[in-house]
Amino acid sequence: MPRGRGYAWQVRKLILLLFAFASIGLAAETMRVSPQGKLRLQSAIDAAGNGDTIILSGGTYVSAVPVAVSGRTGLTLRAEGVVWLVCKDLYADVLAVTDCVDLRIEGIRARHQEKLAQYECEGSVISARNVRGLRLSGCELAGSGAVGIDLSDCEDVDVNGCYLHDNSLAALSLSEVSSIVIRSNRISKNAATMHSTAVTGLTMVNNIISDNGETRE
Repeated sequence: MPRGRGYAWQVRKLILLLFAFASIGLAAETMRVSPQGKLRLQSAIDAAGNGDTIILSGGTYVSAVPVAVSGRTGLTLRAEGVVWLVCKDLYADVLAVTDCVDLRIEGIRARHQEKLAQYECEGSVISARNVRGLRLSGCELAGSGAVGIDLSDCEDVDVNGCYLHDNSLAALSLSEVSSIVIRSNRISKNAATMHSTAVTGLTMVNNIISDNGETRE
């Protein structure tokens, strides 16, 4: 039986869809960086396109300024082995994220260099401003940070399996944040568990919270 023009058009549409999916897969790239490599972490982030993955090989990445991620969609930063991001400037954030969509940060440990005796650190470990779709998983956000995770004007956030400890102001600071899930984290020895204002859709489940100061809202 003749299949007609309708059948041919359906086949053509299927081919076009397969080509589109293949093009998307080819467009996304994976880059690998290491503390001693020629390609530096900030340079890799600046060069990354939407949907790319940056794999950080094990080691300590020391910077005098924040590692900055801005204006990216679908970017993944993934640690391979034990990875530390260390910022020398106690007044700056270690990792600063702005104007991103669907950003994933996986398995990264971050802190400032050790705070000096005469004052406490004032920078956050991870800060995010105007981010839609943020996934933090398996990260350790450690002492000498004023705030472990500092979010402002963010939506659709998932913090899962992280260890937030010894931050001098709070483990979390949330301002104008909506739809955030904080689950299966360990939060201990921070000056406070959370500071929050104008937060909607907050879910906290299966976290181990101990030895912190008071939560403030």
